[in-house]
Amino acid sequence: MDNSHDVCDHVDRDNNSTCSTSTSSGYRLFDRQTTLHQLMGGWCPVVEETVSWVSFLTLCSDVLLFLIVLRFLHANYASLRDKQIQALPELLLSEEMVNYDVASFRIKVNYLLLLAHHITLG
Repeated sequence: MDNSHDVCDHVDRDNNSTCSTSTSSGYRLFDRQTTLHQLMGGWCPVVEETVSWVSFLTLCSDVLLFLIVLRFLHANYASLRDKQIQALPELLLSEEMVNYDVASFRIKVNYLLLLAHHITLG
């Protein structure tokens, strides 16, 4: 049984109608006017980006955990051989470098806010 019927979407100037076939409420969610695909269209990219971001974070944490385990095994191996392991270098951030990075970040955030403002106003 075919539930399709013709719905004219557009009529040309020469009275030639362009019609498309659409299905009845069989494919509609709760007999709404929009399809499930149209309803999910707004948040599917958000879900996809969230899943990719979570998988990226998982990959990063796995790599860091692997590096910690390697460092632990290296330290144990060095103690078995009575060798001293090299100390990790001390990391220092200068105030000048931090101020430069914060100023650069502030400029980028202000630019993004300005861009969002222009997009919002059209």
